Amino acid sequence: MLGVLSLQRNRPEIALRYAELSISIEARVANAHVTRGDALHRLERYDEAVDAYQSAHALNPDAYDALTNCGITFARLGRHDEALRCYDLALEKCPSSVDTRYNRGIELQRRGRDAEALADFDAVLRQSEAT
Repeated sequence: MLGVLSLQRNRPEIALRYAELSISIEARVANAHVTRGDALHRLERYDEAVDAYQSAHALNPDAYDALTNCGITFARLGRHDEALRCYDLALEKCPSSVDTRYNRGIELQRRGRDAEALADFDAVLRQSEAT
């Protein structure tokens, strides 16, 4: 909780400390690993962020947010095949995730798969209008 609050206050170094403290107390809490990954990503420690997101996913295979964030991080690292795989897995877990679908659309567009990207962007707009 304090790690998330620290991220909201744009203090990733503090968020990282809280996340690591949480993990040291109870390592099986997937959300703590996601928070750790988010802090590491903001600190541009991308390889470590990937590891944190993968740990979260291993602890909770339904944690689509870990997969989405891992995909974003893979894209940042130029590992686009892995990014797309993460987005696809995340959408299997949560087909209504606007963030996942939007990021997959960006990745598809990078690959020149414009029709698929447009379908994802259209889905994002439809979901946004529905809420």
